[in-house]
Parts: sequence; C-alpha cells; structure tokens
Amino acid sequence: MFLISSALWAQVDFINFAIPSTSSNACQVTIIASTFFDQAARVIIGGFLLWSVGHVKKTPVENSGLCALMGIRTVAGVIFVAYARPQFAPVCVARSDLLAASVAVMVLDMIIVGVVAIRVFTLGLLDVIREARSSTKQVQSKALVYCGAGLFLWSLVRV
Repeated sequence: MFLISSALWAQVDFINFAIPSTSSNACQVTIIASTFFDQAARVIIGGFLLWSVGHVKKTPVENSGLCALMGIRTVAGVIFVAYARPQFAPVCVARSDLLAASVAVMVLDMIIVGVVAIRVFTLGLLDVIREARSSTKQVQSKALVYCGAGLFLWSLVRV
C-alpha cells in the first residue's frame, strides 16, 4: 500500500507541473489527489514502523497508545488534505490554508519518528546491525533503521 500511495503521489504531483495557470479547477483536483496520496503513504509507513520495530510483545497500554497516535495522525492528515489549496508559483503547487494542520502533521510525524528511534536504540537494533555474522535479524534491522531514517528525511522536507 505504501508503494502504491507514494507512486500515485509522485505521478499526480508530476502532472501538476503540466497544468496551465488558467486552470485553477484542474489544479485543485490534482492538489487534493496528490496531498491525499502523500498523507496516506506517510500514515502507512509510520504505522508499519511503529508496528514492526521490536518484535517483542507489547503491553496493552503500549498498543493502545500506538493506536491512538496513529488515529490522531490519520485525523490530522485528513484535516491537512481538506485545507490544501492550489497556488501557482509559477506552476501548480499545494499550500495549506490552515497552518495549525501543517504543524500538527509535522509534529506527529516527528513523534512517530522519535518513538521508532527510541525503540531502535532500546531494543539494540544498531548492535544487531554491527554484528560480523550476517543473519536474517541483521537484514531486518537494517531495513527498519533505513526506513525510519527515510521517514525522518521525508518529514523534514514537508511542503
């Protein structure tokens, strides 16, 4: 789902470059579509990382907290998409009419990245990566750490 959402986001966002400045309705439609796919991809990858980092059994309180965090992040993403508006500068680009939604989405993404980073350090996944002998756990740990770092960088370059 993440790959589909991120690919659709990139394709629709690329289409925005071809929209003439006289067509504000077409720009609005593509902005909403690209912003939706962007937010969907971010929520999917964030949820995957929260769920997959640490194969240890989570307590019910921890599970509830992570579910609540992802629920709040989903609602913030929906609000962010609802307030996405077109702006021609000089091509069709997205801007948000509600600064609070943009800030909330950024903060929630950083909280998700922070929780993932804390779990990576506390579970010793970096030590597993440094092991001399290659193993499945080492490959999985590398993938999760790199994916978390990618989400962190993606969150930093938010429009």
